[in-house]
Amino acid sequence: MVISQSSQYALRALLLLAEEADGESVVSVERIATELGMPQNYLSKLLNALVRSGLLSSRRGPRGGFRLRVPPGQVSLARVVKVFDPDLFRAETRCPLGRPKCGEDNPCAVHHRFAPVVEQLRDFFTGTSLQDLLEGNSDLVMEM
Repeated sequence: MVISQSSQYALRALLLLAEEADGESVVSVERIATELGMPQNYLSKLLNALVRSGLLSSRRGPRGGFRLRVPPGQVSLARVVKVFDPDLFRAETRCPLGRPKCGEDNPCAVHHRFAPVVEQLRDFFTGTSLQDLLEGNSDLVMEM
């Protein structure tokens, strides 16, 4: 997979929260973890990172939980993924041959063919919102 497991879990959790988006309801970390089959402690850390990034808000206590702070149509996949994989879309850091220094100034054998692939990935993640995914398939959250 192109993105880390943390990014995958975060996207799935945000999609579930986007489905619940009525502006006021919060969803408990327990419920998200159960519905998506994720480890609760790990998920809690991810959700708190998303709170710090400004994508979620949280409420503590017995009726606490998380909710989207930003409308789903304004949350690009790139904005989520960058929280956990900040260098994902930089061809220099994603050398397919594993070279530590690969870029325009010092390209590996596949750099010039790989750079357009990275650009396509960047375009997909930047140009796709949570709302786009929800409108495309209402069962997406559970199938991922």
